Amino acid sequence: MLGACGCRPKAEPVSRLRVICGPGIHHFQQRIGAVTDQAPDVVFVEGGSNDLSAPSDLITDAAAETLQAVKGQLSGNSVVVAIGPVFVPGRETEKREFERVSAALAAAAERVNVPFIDPVGEGWLGDSKFFGVDDHNHPNLDGQAEFSADYPTISSGAA
Repeated sequence: MLGACGCRPKAEPVSRLRVICGPGIHHFQQRIGAVTDQAPDVVFVEGGSNDLSAPSDLITDAAAETLQAVKGQLSGNSVVVAIGPVFVPGRETEKREFERVSAALAAAAERVNVPFIDPVGEGWLGDSKFFGVDDHNHPNLDGQAEFSADYPTISSGAA
């Protein structure tokens, strides 16, 4: 969930924005310091399809705890933005589950007063060309570039 998105392979980096690419091997709480120690302007915390099997209240509670922990370790000028999962084309039978997880994450963001972006509701990455050939669940490099296309707008305070 923590920063596992948007490597920005084809775009200019946003000032002091750091992104951890890939899912990582540590629990989210263990990865917070690796991000906040860099004094970023913006930290994106993303929920994903791995959350589909969890109950909504557990997702909301865990996400709120993580978001609050990130906020607590940042300077007053840094912004935390929560991002819901991206709906994966070809998984139409699970669309309601993606929407449920997104709603649980939105509730967590509201609880700790951080902006929330809903890729499911906004239809981000609606084309299968943005997903890996071997792994149809995670964005490929073009998908990561497309996914992060709005980050400069978000980081400039428009979120």
